[in-house]
Amino acid sequence: MSSGFSSIRGVHIQSGMFDSGADFDLFRSPGNNGVQHRVSILFGRNGSGKTTISQEIDRISVDGTCDSPFRNEAGESVSLTNKEKQSIRVFNEKYAQDTVLLREEGLETIVMLGTKAQAQKRIDEIDEELIEVGKKLTEWTVKKDSAENGPQSLGSLLTKAKDEAKGGGWADRCHEITGTRSNLTAQRWEAIVGAETDLSRREVEAEYSEKLAQYQRAENAGSETVARIGMIDAREYDEEASVGLLSKALDEPILTEREERIFALVQNGRQRMVEYAREIASDDETDSCPLCQQDLTTEYKESLKQSVLKVLNKEVDLFRKDLESRRIPIIEEDELGLGKAPEDLASKCREALGKVNGAIAAYAELIEKRLRSLYEPLGAEPLGLTEAIAAFNASSAETNKEIDDLNAVVRSRAALKRRLLNLNDQIARIDAKDSIKRYADTEKELKTAKRELTKAIEKRRELESERRTEEAKMSMTDLAANAINGYLANVFFDSSRFVLVPYANVYKIESHGKPVRPSEVSTGERNILALCYFFSEGGEMKFEGSEDSDPQYVILDDPVSSFDMENRVGICSLIRDRAAHILESNPDSRITVMTHDIGIATELKHTFDDLGKSLKDTPNHFATDYLELRGETTQDLQIQKSRYSVLLKCAYDFAISDQEDESESYVIGNILRRILEGYSSFNYGIGIDMLSRDKDLAIRFGPASRLLSSVMYRLALNDESHLKECLDALNPPIAFDRYSYQEKMAIAQCVFVILDYLDGDHVAKQLAHHKVPKRDIEAHIVEWRKRFVPEGEAESSTA
Repeated sequence: MSSGFSSIRGVHIQSGMFDSGADFDLFRSPGNNGVQHRVSILFGRNGSGKTTISQEIDRISVDGTCDSPFRNEAGESVSLTNKEKQSIRVFNEKYAQDTVLLREEGLETIVMLGTKAQAQKRIDEIDEELIEVGKKLTEWTVKKDSAENGPQSLGSLLTKAKDEAKGGGWADRCHEITGTRSNLTAQRWEAIVGAETDLSRREVEAEYSEKLAQYQRAENAGSETVARIGMIDAREYDEEASVGLLSKALDEPILTEREERIFALVQNGRQRMVEYAREIASDDETDSCPLCQQDLTTEYKESLKQSVLKVLNKEVDLFRKDLESRRIPIIEEDELGLGKAPEDLASKCREALGKVNGAIAAYAELIEKRLRSLYEPLGAEPLGLTEAIAAFNASSAETNKEIDDLNAVVRSRAALKRRLLNLNDQIARIDAKDSIKRYADTEKELKTAKRELTKAIEKRRELESERRTEEAKMSMTDLAANAINGYLANVFFDSSRFVLVPYANVYKIESHGKPVRPSEVSTGERNILALCYFFSEGGEMKFEGSEDSDPQYVILDDPVSSFDMENRVGICSLIRDRAAHILESNPDSRITVMTHDIGIATELKHTFDDLGKSLKDTPNHFATDYLELRGETTQDLQIQKSRYSVLLKCAYDFAISDQEDESESYVIGNILRRILEGYSSFNYGIGIDMLSRDKDLAIRFGPASRLLSSVMYRLALNDESHLKECLDALNPPIAFDRYSYQEKMAIAQCVFVILDYLDGDHVAKQLAHHKVPKRDIEAHIVEWRKRFVPEGEAESSTA
C-alpha cells in the first residue's frame, strides 16, 4: 500500500505573509514515462515566504491534530496517518537552534545534541525561572512577615486604629445615645470601618448634635405623640366692627316729663332699672309695684310700658342686642390644646394667647360700659386684638412644626437611634481614617503575599519536577558519534577538521586533535553540525542499513545558509549521500530543498541530476522538479547560467544596491574574491595575488594599478576558514566583515572597474545571461570609474 506522501503535489498555506491563503506546487505529476517526481528544489529570494512554508509543514509533524496542508493533483487535501505526520522531518534555522547547544568548559566546547540540547536549554530556562521564583518567594515572604509581625503588622495597626477611634469620644457619644458606655467589640469595630463618608468631621458632628437633640426630646416625650396646638379663627373676632359699634351714636326721642325721667335713668346708667319696670308693666298678673307696693292699674301699666318703649325703642333694642353679641369669652388654653403640649414647646403660644385674652377682656369692659349707657357713644380705638390673634397663629404654626418633628421622632425613635449610632461611627471612622486605610492596605498586601507565596511555592515545585525530568533526559544514551563524524568528514572533506568526541554523555569538539573554543565555532559550522545530526536522527532506534526504510518526507530549508558559502560543495555532497539513501530505501519518500541562492540551486541541480542518472535503471528512479517562488505561486525555475555568472550577478546587484541585505553583505567578500580568482585563473593561469604584480597586465590597468593593489590587499584578508586556522596571527579588526556596508559596496564597484580595464566586454557579456541591459552596465562603470580613478585618466579600455 503506497504512502500518502506519493499523492502530494502541492501545499496550501494560510499563515504569515500568506494569511489570505496561497497554493504552491511541490511536485509535478508523473510524465508519460511514469517516473515519480520525488525531489523538488524550491528557489525563492529572501522574503519570498520559504520559511513560512517550511514552518507550516513542520507544524503538522509537531501537532498531529491539525489538518493536512498538502494537496493532491485534484487540489484536494491529502489525508495522512499519524505515523506519516510524524515522518515529516523539517530542517530549518529553528531546528538548528533547538538541537545544537554549545557550552564552554574551560578551553573546550561541550556539545549537546537533539533531546539533550533541548533538555539542557529547558534546564537553563528552568534555572532562570527558579531564580525569578526565588526572588518572588523572598519578596512575598518579607511582605508576609512584615504584615504579621512588628510595628507595621496588622495587629499593631488595628490597635492604633481602635485607639484613635476611641480617643475621639466614641464611647462618650455612645453613652449620650444609649445611656451606657459601649465596649468596642469586633461587631462595633466592623461598623466603624464600614461607616466611611465623604463629609468632614465638622459636618458630621453638626448633624449628630441636631439629631441628638431630637432624640432627647423624643425620649422626654415618651412613647405617645403630642397633639397639635389649635389656631384662632380671626373671622370670629371682627375688631373693626366692635370698635364701630361702640362708637355708634343713637337718636334721642321727644319725651314727656315722665319719659324724660326714664331717659335720664337710662343716661345715668340705670337702664336696667328701666327695663325691669317695663317687664313689670308687661306682666298681666302683676297688680302692684314690687318696690314701692303701689297698686298698678291696667291703664297705668300700659301707660308706663309705652313710656319705656318710647325711650327704649326697637332701634335701641337692636343696638343693645348687637352690643351683647360682641361679648367675646376668654379663650381657654384647653380649647387650643395648650394644656397637653410640652412646656418648652407651648410657652410662646401661652404668652401670645395671654395678649389675645387681654384684648378680649378690654373689649368686654367697653361693651358693658356702653350697655349701661346706650345713648352715650364711646370714642374707642382698636385694642390690637387682630394683631394679637395673628401673632398667636404664627406662634402656633411654628410650634406645630416642632410638634410634627417631635412626633416624627417619636414614631421613628428607633431609626433615629440607629442614625445617631451610625453618625458616631462615622466620626470615629474619620478620627482613625489613615490608620484604617493602612490596615486595609496591609491586609490586602498580606492576602496577596499569601496567594503569591502559594503560587510561587507551587511553581517552584512544578519547575523542580520538570527539571528532574529534563535531567533524566540528559542521562539517556544519545546517538553514536561515529555517524555524525562521518557526515562531518563528508562536508569538510577532512576527517579531523571538525570532530565530536564523546565525553560524559555529551560531546567535545576537536579540530586536528586540539580542543576548540565555542568562540571559534562559526554559525555556519553550527548549522552544519545540526544538519549532520538531522540526518543521523532519522536512524534513531533502527538497525544500521534500515535507517530510512520507512516512507518519510524531508524538507531542508536553506541547508546552505549565507554562513556556509565556503562549505557549499561539502554540504551538497552530504545532501547527495543522504538523499540517495532516503530515495533508495523507500519509493514513497520525498525530499524538498529550499534555497534563496541561485548558485546553491545550480549546485543542487547538478547533485540531483547526477543522483537521478545513477538510479535511472533501478526501481527507485526519480525525477526532480526545479521550482521558483513568485508571489503567491510557483513557476518552473530556469537554471541556464554558469556559476561564475551567478556570482558576478550577485556582486553587481550588491554594487548597485541602496539598502543593505545582511545575508548578502556577510558573504560579499568571498564572492568578490572568487570572481577575481576565477577570472585570473581561467584567463591568465595566475592567482589573484599576481594580478596586481604582472607587468604585462599592469599596462592595461594604467592609473588603476594602485587601486587594484588596494583591493587585492583587502580581499586577501577575507580568509574562508571559520576555525581561524590562518587568521590567528592577524589583527582581527582588519577582517573583511569589519568593513561597513558603504566600504563593501565601494570594493564591489572597484572590482567591476578592474574587470572593465582587463576586458571591456567581459562584464556585459556575462550579465547578458541575466538580462541586465548593457547600457546600464556601462553607465554604472563610467560613474564608478570617476570615483576611483583620477580625473582625466578614467577612459575605458575599449573607448
